[in-house]
Amino acid sequence: MDNSKLYIDLVEYVRSRSVQMEEDVVLGINSATGALSKSVEVRDISSGPIVGFEISALPYFKFVEEGRQKGKKMPPISSIQDWCEVVGIPVEAAYPIAKKISINGIVAKHMLKNAIEKNEQETIDGVDRIVGEGLITMADNLIKSLFITK
Repeated sequence: MDNSKLYIDLVEYVRSRSVQMEEDVVLGINSATGALSKSVEVRDISSGPIVGFEISALPYFKFVEEGRQKGKKMPPISSIQDWCEVVGIPVEAAYPIAKKISINGIVAKHMLKNAIEKNEQETIDGVDRIVGEGLITMADNLIKSLFITK
């Protein structure tokens, strides 16, 4: 195994983890309509040796993920109206919903945080395994090349 093969194996493995991350984020969402779950998309934004992911979803994902403190001012009615349209609720319900959110807040679901925590160690272990196997193969090849007579 040469350095380029090891690099390719590592990049492919880490990129494959994006599929698992997306599945875990979606599993953490409990929504009535499934609109938020369907909107979650994990994209590979890797460039060269830098591996990264970008997660996008409907704008209200942030509030489902992080929650909202109770006793805060009402969220913008227009944002709640947009949400009502997405989930199929009459937009007239936006004001009472916003009022209730300002009083009670929103309990955080932490589906992204939980997915990251779950996948972080699995990814580290996988990278360690691939690097370890690659280094053993490279060392074996080096040793063989030292003792081959021509």
